[in-house]
Amino acid sequence: MHWERKEELLNTETTDSGYQEIIRRIKTDGGTQAGTYTYEDDNGVEQLVVYKYLKDRRWVFMVRDSTAEVFGAVAQVRVAVGTLCAAVAVVILVTLLILYRQGRELMAVERAIRHLGSLNLSADRELEAFYGRKNEIGMIAQTIHDVCGYLRKTVEDMGGFWERWRMGTSPSTLPGTRRST
Repeated sequence: MHWERKEELLNTETTDSGYQEIIRRIKTDGGTQAGTYTYEDDNGVEQLVVYKYLKDRRWVFMVRDSTAEVFGAVAQVRVAVGTLCAAVAVVILVTLLILYRQGRELMAVERAIRHLGSLNLSADRELEAFYGRKNEIGMIAQTIHDVCGYLRKTVEDMGGFWERWRMGTSPSTLPGTRRST
């Protein structure tokens, strides 16, 4: 903004068309409320005037500047706020994408746990993509895989035991058992 002090204009009649319109408005309505008026001056520059009629002194107090200068800062703020809003929107979208991905992965782990709870020993097959990860989902997937492997081995060992038992082999003669005396 620039300030221009023109004392020679005090107590003089103006020829500026914008000022004359403001004075005409004040004479018409006689209001003492502050007002604004925009017009194009003699040089073709759009001007913004803020004015207030001081009725007891019969003065009109006016401040004028070009709209480009007045609203220039507003345009900069508008760009800054727009950029900030775009950045926040990107952060929100990335967060939603991460949460969606994590949610899908957690649902796969939850399904595998449910299958394992039903003694479905192939429950770990849909978790193969998560093996070797160092995050929580990878560790849970690896643990489910290990549990399924231990249970498969146990069932396999027990199947062999029952098969030998069914064939008439005494449990005491099976490898790894001791005969009591």
